[in-house]
Amino acid sequence: MLPPSLSRSFEAPPPTSHLASLPPTPATIEKPPENNTQSTATPSRRQLLLSGGGAALAALALAPARPALAAEDAAAVADAVAQPAAALPAAVPAKAAKAPRGFNPVLDQNDNYQFLYPFGWQEVSVQGADVVYKDVVEPLESVSVTLLPTDKADISDFGDAATVADTMARNVLTAPGADVTVVASAERADGKGRKYYEFEYTVKNSRYTRHSLAVACAHGGTFYTLTTGSNEKRWGKMKKNLQTMVRSFSLIN
Repeated sequence: MLPPSLSRSFEAPPPTSHLASLPPTPATIEKPPENNTQSTATPSRRQLLLSGGGAALAALALAPARPALAAEDAAAVADAVAQPAAALPAAVPAKAAKAPRGFNPVLDQNDNYQFLYPFGWQEVSVQGADVVYKDVVEPLESVSVTLLPTDKADISDFGDAATVADTMARNVLTAPGADVTVVASAERADGKGRKYYEFEYTVKNSRYTRHSLAVACAHGGTFYTLTTGSNEKRWGKMKKNLQTMVRSFSLIN
């Protein structure tokens, strides 16, 4: 199973395995619910997933439906350019590491993670996400990081990469009943042996298809998920940038 509270988020398009092409080594539901406030009384699907192991994955399908996590919902992100980046203290641009051309670094010492995002993307405040950056023109192009509590020491405690990818893409990062296709999944490890699961998936709805990439890991009582993607029509152009973001995500300590 997956960590306690993983709510839904982005979606995307038709299969074509591109994960394999990632350098060596997740959106979009419909409109965000009118009321973004989540009740604290009933556990969310994401929470149910993260609270258990393999059994939790199965329990997810039976959990009561909850509003999509705005941070992961591409449509919500598009409508959520409410607060300027200055209002978000969590993620701070890294000063030490130099980002490759065309990217800005984020180094969040408090939450112990870092990643790169495309130059020119705007930071926005979205309920449920630790940080979100989005393209100012293309509403489906964004990247978000969510943090959820978990009692698992490593992401492998939830299952292998294929199992976790399928569960998250179908039950956590997308709306119930969405047309989801998991394209590929892979595992990588950092210098300290911590595992990261990367996966590629697409989500179709009546208006568009979103092609997404995601990476997840669990460490120190936290389940981390970085999700990014673009409209399928722009996948060819955006693929390398999206891969760079996913590949750049790692824990600091």
